[in-house]
Amino acid sequence: VEGCTCCLRSIVPIPMNEDENLGGQGGEAEIYDRQIRLWGVEAQRRLMESRVLLVGPVTAPLGCELAKNLALAGVGELVMGT
Repeated sequence: VEGCTCCLRSIVPIPMNEDENLGGQGGEAEIYDRQIRLWGVEAQRRLMESRVLLVGPVTAPLGCELAKNLALAGVGELVMGT
C-alpha cells in the first residue's frame, strides 16, 4: 500500500542501549521486537517478570489459544488449573 508505514516498522531494528537489555540476553530484544515497539522495553520487562494463573477449561480450544498467546507474549510464569 502506497504511503503505508506499518510494514516498514516491522523490519526496522530497534535501537537499544545496554540499559534497555531484557535480562542480560541480547536475543530477547529480537524475539520480542514487535511487542517492544508497541509497549516499550519497560512494559516487556514487566511482562516477563509477571505470573499468570489461568483457571478454567484450559484444554478447551479457547483455553489452549489463550495459554499459547500468553506464552508467546513472554509471560514469566504461566500456571494452568481447572
